[in-house]
Amino acid sequence: MIFRTLIALSCAHVAAAQLPDAGADLQAPWPGAVQLHGSVLGASTLEWFSADGNNASEDMLVRYVDGVGTSAVGTLRTSTGTALGWPADIVEIAGQWWGVDVGLRRLYTLDRATAVCTLVGSSAFSSQYASVNSLAYDAAGDRLFAIDTAKKQLLRFNRSTGQVSTVGVNSLAGYPLIRSLAFDDKSGVLLAADSSTNWLLAVDPNNGAVTPLVVLAPDASQRVEELEFFGGELYASRAQISNGVLVSGQLARVDRATGQYESVGGVLLDCSPHALRIESVPERVSWSLVQGPGSASFADPSALDTSVTFSAAGVYQLELSVTTTQGVSSDTLLVVADGCPWDPLEIDPSRCHSNGTPFCFGDGSGTACPCGNAGSSDAGCRNSTGVGARLVNVGGTSASLDDAWLVVEHLPLGKSGLVFMGSSTKNAGAGVAFKDGLRCVAGQQKRFPVQSSGSAGTFQQGELIARSAGLIGSGSTWYFQAWYRDDASVCGKQSNFSSGLAITFQP
Repeated sequence: MIFRTLIALSCAHVAAAQLPDAGADLQAPWPGAVQLHGSVLGASTLEWFSADGNNASEDMLVRYVDGVGTSAVGTLRTSTGTALGWPADIVEIAGQWWGVDVGLRRLYTLDRATAVCTLVGSSAFSSQYASVNSLAYDAAGDRLFAIDTAKKQLLRFNRSTGQVSTVGVNSLAGYPLIRSLAFDDKSGVLLAADSSTNWLLAVDPNNGAVTPLVVLAPDASQRVEELEFFGGELYASRAQISNGVLVSGQLARVDRATGQYESVGGVLLDCSPHALRIESVPERVSWSLVQGPGSASFADPSALDTSVTFSAAGVYQLELSVTTTQGVSSDTLLVVADGCPWDPLEIDPSRCHSNGTPFCFGDGSGTACPCGNAGSSDAGCRNSTGVGARLVNVGGTSASLDDAWLVVEHLPLGKSGLVFMGSSTKNAGAGVAFKDGLRCVAGQQKRFPVQSSGSAGTFQQGELIARSAGLIGSGSTWYFQAWYRDDASVCGKQSNFSSGLAITFQP
C-alpha cells in the first residue's frame, strides 16, 4: 500500500456522555483549504425559556429549542385564572421553578409544562418594592435574592411567606438599570449587569457591596434582561430593541474577562425576554493541531464544520475536543496536505516527480516580477492565491509513446487558461515581464486547448505529440509554459503565467 493510502487513526481518549467524532482521515491538495466536518455523539440541544412574550405570546412562558424555534408553553396564570402579566425572572430550586411578578408583587412557583402558577404566601410583598426585575439563588446557603431596579436595592426572599428583606442599604446607587442577577457558586458572589453604564458588577450577597468587574460590549440595539450561570459559564438573555420596544431575545455567552458577548443559537422571536431559564446548551468544541510539519490555521476552531489551511505540505494530526461537565473528550484525524497531487509517490512539493527541466521562476533569480509579486524558487510570479503557478511533467518524454503529461497547479479557482510551447526562450530563459508574470517562451509557438482550473485550481495537458501539428519529434527540445486568467490579480492585469518547463523528447 503506497504512503498516501490512509489508515484511520481516530479514537476517543476520554469516556463521556458526549463523544466527539473528528471524521474520516482526509487528503487534499496543498496549499488549498481542507473542509472539516466534525460531530458530537449525544450532543446536548440548546433549550431555554423566557417569560412575557409579545402579541400572541403576551404574558406567556416561551420556549426556544434549536432546530425547532420558538413556541409558547402557555399563559402564566394561577389555577383560578389570575394572570401574571409582568413576569420578571425564573430560577430553579431543587427541581421546582420559581418566578416573580412585578405587577402583582408576588413570588410564585410554576409548572414548566403548563405555565400554571401557585402564589407563595397570603399577600403581596411591600409596595415599596414595585420594580423587582430579577432573581438569583444561592444553593449552598439556600438564599433567594432579587433586585429592585427603581430602589437600587438588593433584596432577599423568604420562600415560605413570599416577603422580602433588604441586604445593605441602597448599595446599587449609581447603577440605575440593573435588571439582571445571577449567583456564582464558585466565587460565592452575585453578578449583575447595569444597562445604563454597561458595567458587569459583582455584588456581595451579605451586604450588597458592589465591585465593578468589566464594561460589557455596548450595543444600542440590545440590552441585557437577565443573567444565569450554566455549566460554570455566564449567559445573558439579550433583548433586541426596535423603536424602543423589546421585540425578540438572543441567548449569549458572556466573557467575564473582556465583556464580549458570543451569541448562542437562534433568536427567540416576538418576545420580551425578561426571564431566563436555561435547560441545556450544546457542549463547546474546539479544533487544534496535535502535530505536523507546519502550522494550522482554522477558519473557526469552535465550529464543528470549518476549514483549515496549512503552512507547509505534509501529514498533520488534528484534534477535535468537546468540553462537558465530566471533563474534556477528544478525537483525532490525519490530514495529508498533498504538495504533489498529481504524483502518487510524493507529497513534498520540493520532491515532486517531473520529467523535464524547470526554468523561468518568479523568485527574482532572473527577471523581477512586474509589481513586486515575487513567487517561489519553483513557480511563477505570485497570483491571487498567494503563491505562483507551477508547470510540471508527471509523465514520460517518449515521442513515439506520446506519454508526456503536463500539470499546472496553484491556479485561481474556476479560471480559464492554456498550455503553450515554443522553440526557444525569452531573455535566455529569464523571461520578460508581461501582465502579472513573466513570458518565458519564444520562437515558433503552438497553443494547446483552453481549459478551466475548476475547483482544485489546476488543469492538465496530455497528447502533446498528437496536438503539436507535427512540430514535436524525437530529439527535439521544446519549452512549455501556461497562461491563465486571474481576475483578482496582484498587479491588476488580470492574467499571469506559470514557471517554464523544457522537455527534450526521446524516441
